[in-house]
Amino acid sequence: MIRYATSYRSLIVLTYVLGFVLSFLIPHPFSAGVVDDVTDTRHHPKAGMNKADAASLGLSVFVATTATSTILLTGDSTLNIATVGFSGLHVSWLDWAKYMAVPGITASLLMMGLHLLIFKQTGPYVLTGSTSSASKKLGPMSRDEIVTLLWVLAR
Repeated sequence: MIRYATSYRSLIVLTYVLGFVLSFLIPHPFSAGVVDDVTDTRHHPKAGMNKADAASLGLSVFVATTATSTILLTGDSTLNIATVGFSGLHVSWLDWAKYMAVPGITASLLMMGLHLLIFKQTGPYVLTGSTSSASKKLGPMSRDEIVTLLWVLAR
């Protein structure tokens, strides 16, 4: 996320994009933990995101989850599956996407636009683009991690 988070605005947009992309891989809503490293001044002391902007980013993660998790059946493994179960209808993954993708994407775009309109940046935020010390300690991906990633993507 650090590579693409060049501004406050791009951070907000990324919360929505990642909420959708991760719906393909993780059967539950996007976690706020993904953005913690970006806003943590211990890892990025020059970033200087003030409390109001950090709170806005946290709200963006929560709000993005509510809309983007409706796009795919696997976006929210509890709510979406329960909705299908209570309906008494057989709805496949593709059926869900056919009926819910357009409303989910529309709601996501409207909510993102409204968030950017209402919660404007209030302070400076400059990210150097460097990764945190914890990321550097991990090193390159191992063979096992690459194989696991390929299995997840093949899913």
